[in-house]
Amino acid sequence: MRIRLFFLLIAAAAFTFLTACGSSSHPAVTFTSPATSVSAAGTANFTVTVAHGSKGVTWSLSCSTTSNSTSQCGTLVNPAALTVTYQAPVSVLTGSVTLTATSVDDVSRSAAASFTVGAPSALSLPDGNYVFRLSGWDTSDNVDVNGSPFNIAGVFTIKSGAITTGEQDFIDSHFTSASDITGGTITATNDGNLQLVLTTNTVSGFPLGTETLNLTLTSVTSGTSTTGGLLTWFDTFATGSGELALQSATAAASAPTGAYAFVVSGFDSKLCAIAIGGVINVDNNPTSGDISGAGSVVDANDCGSAQVGHHQSLGASAVSSPDGFGRVVFGKLHPSLTPSSSYIGYIIDGNRMALVETADTLLGVTGGIAYFQKSVNGSFTLAQNLSGSSYAFGFAGSDVNGPFSSAGSLTFNSDGSVSGTADFNDLATQSLANGASNVAAPAGSTTVDATGRVTVIGLVLTDKVNRNNQITFDLQLYLDGSGNAPGLTMDSNDTAAGPSFLQTAGAALAGNYALAGSGDASTGPWSAVGPVATAGPSGFTDFNYFNDTASPLASAQFSDVNLSGTVTSGTATLTGLGADSIAAGTPTSNTFDIFVIDANRAFGIETDGAQTLPTPATQNGLFFTAFQN
Repeated sequence: MRIRLFFLLIAAAAFTFLTACGSSSHPAVTFTSPATSVSAAGTANFTVTVAHGSKGVTWSLSCSTTSNSTSQCGTLVNPAALTVTYQAPVSVLTGSVTLTATSVDDVSRSAAASFTVGAPSALSLPDGNYVFRLSGWDTSDNVDVNGSPFNIAGVFTIKSGAITTGEQDFIDSHFTSASDITGGTITATNDGNLQLVLTTNTVSGFPLGTETLNLTLTSVTSGTSTTGGLLTWFDTFATGSGELALQSATAAASAPTGAYAFVVSGFDSKLCAIAIGGVINVDNNPTSGDISGAGSVVDANDCGSAQVGHHQSLGASAVSSPDGFGRVVFGKLHPSLTPSSSYIGYIIDGNRMALVETADTLLGVTGGIAYFQKSVNGSFTLAQNLSGSSYAFGFAGSDVNGPFSSAGSLTFNSDGSVSGTADFNDLATQSLANGASNVAAPAGSTTVDATGRVTVIGLVLTDKVNRNNQITFDLQLYLDGSGNAPGLTMDSNDTAAGPSFLQTAGAALAGNYALAGSGDASTGPWSAVGPVATAGPSGFTDFNYFNDTASPLASAQFSDVNLSGTVTSGTATLTGLGADSIAAGTPTSNTFDIFVIDANRAFGIETDGAQTLPTPATQNGLFFTAFQN
């Protein structure tokens, strides 16, 4: 009996031992409550457990064969031994996505979780008034057979998801029009944009009855609402880019007063590039709304004539009280040297105002932005308001070679010197910088006057491709005291203008952004907007390409263009922003240098062609990103 019990104990021990050995050699991988659906552009966290395994898992991702062929599966972010974050593409997938976790201890053991990528909770524009502004090129009948530049600004009202009323001002080489917006629609597109169709009345022969604008939302303030976004014109009449912003009702009802830093740009009556900037001081002298000229300054660069238009005074003028949409009229502004000009302003909030030129003696086609100078007006200095600061800028215009764009980062030092990096692209290889070329100005080059006008003389960019090629720029910037500084070039080499913003040191881009780009390619200008996720990156754009060689003139629209590529520190390679390759149906990659403003914004400038001397570049472009969620 004892012998029999002994053998039974031996057998039980052996069975326990063999069972334990078998379990350790076959880890079991199990997902913990995996998600079954993820919203487009959203994220989901996945966790697994591994029984009898100590090394965790490796992660892999695949799409079903029924997925949209132009979409990506998504991206895995921060993969760890037992956890990973899935970043969905910004567009809906028609099939399923499978996430597989494979044991490192035993690769024959794995587990899979399948889920769908569906439409996000519909983002919407809440009820209110919205200011919009765009610039670009249209197909209007005019003296230039290649089309006409245009600028437009206005306000429309949204109520219960529909556009109900509004007004706008439009100018190109043939038409100057103030018209009513009588209604419109808002619809969601497959790639995450909204399409706005504005219905307008016809005034003074203005050719449009409807205008189609595609919008990528930014500045999400709650789960389903936003305060504005980036725009592209998206019908056959024109191509152009701009922005939309929720209007402050309080600001829109208040008459402008105080000083405004502003820049407008576009083309003069001979279709040569022009940029005008300065500070307009509404000092209410002698009566409300009057502009005496005291505390106001103006600079103008018309077709490279910067030295003629430099540091002008401003004669007496006035600005009207706002109408029910926050529209004001700046009466004829009289610089001491440049022909007088008039502007319509649409108040956005207490800080900003959209500007568009109206009928005047300048006969230009210009538009831009003004920033209210709050507490610093009339007391700016280099030491207090600029020294030690870095500003990122993005300018566009023309030079002797044609369309011109420039972007960079400038650091202003206490001795008046400037250091930093910058690029420019004018489609001519002898003037094409690439890879954040060095830019510098010696001590004493920078001055700041009391109005907030910054003058930089002798800013030298050394072309990184051809180090013997040094280009000299003169700049004017106009500080508002809150981190905004619109500016323009003030030399005979080029005429360009645009925004610049105070940079946050060490900032990087991460997350979902709205992207708006514009530039010129082989047959004419292009513009695009769309959502993009930096993880990947992945995204889509609605792309508009203006063919100024066609007869009749035409603008072609391409929806849901897949955006993919890589983004590293300071550079990006992106497929989905090349106009000619998109038009040909086979998008190819383009390279960009990126200048980060802060975690929410960045400029990108196209740098293609610089490494293929002597072959010229076929496209230039400048894009701006704004944080989405």
